[in-house]
Formats: sequence, structure tokens, C-alpha cells
Amino acid sequence: MDTTLHNLPGVLQGARRSAVRQHRLDENCSTDREDDLSASAEGVHEELDCNGEVVALVAMRDIGCGREVYNTYGEHSNRTLLFDYGFTLDFNPLDSAELPAAQVYVALESALGPQGLRRSIRELRRAHHWNAEVEQLMNGTYTFFRSGRPPVELLLAIQLVLFPIVGGEFGKHAASVIRQRFEKLSIARQLSESFWARTQSSASAMSSANVDPCGILLVAVHAHIASLRASSSSTCECTQNTVSAPMCCSGRQVHALRLLSAELEIWQGTIDFLGAVRDHKE
Repeated sequence: MDTTLHNLPGVLQGARRSAVRQHRLDENCSTDREDDLSASAEGVHEELDCNGEVVALVAMRDIGCGREVYNTYGEHSNRTLLFDYGFTLDFNPLDSAELPAAQVYVALESALGPQGLRRSIRELRRAHHWNAEVEQLMNGTYTFFRSGRPPVELLLAIQLVLFPIVGGEFGKHAASVIRQRFEKLSIARQLSESFWARTQSSASAMSSANVDPCGILLVAVHAHIASLRASSSSTCECTQNTVSAPMCCSGRQVHALRLLSAELEIWQGTIDFLGAVRDHKE
């Protein structure tokens, strides 16, 4: 349906029953309690009838299976829907997943060694113009979506740590230029181990050139998946065996399982995405 009713519990307070309203495809609208609502689309309309207990939607045209025809909550991930509205969808294209920076840090430490990683972080901090990247890597999280593409701020942080050519060589303006240039690169270049060697002339750029940024991300993602499965093993006995909500689960377990399944799908999408990029580079 082409009409959105926002904040349903709060705005449905009022009194008219038989109102028929016409709305264009691009309009949002709200209505008082027990008010009828209709939306126009190429001369065909739908009607919303509220009787206090039940909201009934009567469609005057065929609606395809699985199509969402009435949106009362806005565009949110399942996590937001659950916390704010108390329900989840079987499949939500707006779901996201958070990768703790600690997993990335551990993967970097394994690749560079504890001393090598500390040295890189120290050089970045000495430059003073990469504080945001360092702080997020040390204490933050990185958000992934269903596309599987890693966020650019994570890729830049990995590149800065693996190839710490910044030292005291670059001023604030130069750091800003590097950020802008990096964001405009293709994903293959952002994940390239020779990025700094190609964009700057410093010989120190090759200090970690044998370390693959794509491999670092894959290690971090696989470790996070393992921690998710370990922490959620008590959610439901069938958690490991199905993506859909099984009959043996309670309502609370169903919501938890949907959140977990969505996150695992996102991480699998990320693994597939990184694998495709790596194959393309090779």
C-alpha cells in the first residue's frame, strides 16, 4: 500500500468513522483513533477501518504474496522493531550487524605481532590527525549491512595500521586528502595490500606489504561468528539447524533467533563479498 500511518498507538485518538481520504503515492499520512483511511493508486483504493480493538485493511485490488501493504512503524531493522514495537519480521532487508573493533584488533595483532601493532598505533597517534580512526579501532564497533561490503572507515583503519607511513610526514590537510581519496577508490583498491605504495612514495609503505587486508577482515569476521554461536547456543536447541522460526521456540526465542539468523546471514554475505573481491584481485 502507498500510505504510511506513523506512530499508530499515539496518534489514533479521535472520533470520525467513515472518512475516505485520497493520497498520492509519495504522501505520508496519520489519522485519529477509529478513523477510516484510504489511499489512491491509479484509481484503485484501500480502506482502513478501526473499531477500537482491531485494525482491518480491505484492499480493492490483488496484492502479491509477501508484499507489505501497510507500514505503521517506518523503516527499521528487526532489532529496532523488537525493542520499540515488540515484534520482528521473518526477513528484514534493513537489518545490520555490528563487528566489535576488538575482533579486528586481535586479527591485526596476530598478523603484525603485539609489538608491531603497538608500534603502528603509536605512530598514528603521534601524527595527531588520525585520532578518530585509532579511537574507533581501539574501542568502537563497525556496522555491516546485507550488501556485505565492509564500511570504508574500517578499511581505512586497517590500511593505516598495516602501512603506517603517516608518522610526522603529513599535516591535517594531507590527512583529509588521503581520507577523501580513499573513499573514492574501488573496493578492490581499498582492500589492496599495495594501496599506500601506489598512492605515496614513502619506502616505509612496504613495511607490512605481505599482510593481506582482506585476510585480516576474514579472520575477524570468522572469530565474531564463532563468538555469536557460542553465546547464543542456549537460545534454542534448534538454533544451529534452521534459519526460520521453529515450532518448538517460544515467542521470545523466535525473535532472538530471527535477530541471530539475520546477523549470521550478513556475516556470510560479508565472507562471500570478500572472497569475490580476493578472487577478482588474483
